[in-house]
Amino acid sequence: MALIHEAGAIPDSARITLNLESRVRPDIAEQVFAWLDADPRRLDVQWRSHPSKPLVWAADEDPQRQWSPTKLRNEIFERAVGEPGAFSAADAWQYDGRSLYWVAQDYVE
Repeated sequence: MALIHEAGAIPDSARITLNLESRVRPDIAEQVFAWLDADPRRLDVQWRSHPSKPLVWAADEDPQRQWSPTKLRNEIFERAVGEPGAFSAADAWQYDGRSLYWVAQDYVE
């Protein structure tokens, strides 16, 4: 996240999406997305430039709170399926069809 922040690689307010394909079993992904789809605010995740907590989640009770990708992944999974996710959050969260991991790799020397 620090590399993306320092490079300004993602504009503020850009939409960030969650891709669970090949990260969890299909039935778990279905359960998570059913929970997310139940409230449109749950799918509204935006980027705010920060070195470790760049995600703002519209469903959060505190609209100013910023999340790390891992903490938000865990929060969503705990609410949807009762346990945190066990996969790379940087690979699952995406900007413009690319994982945050790969966006950051553009800036590794």
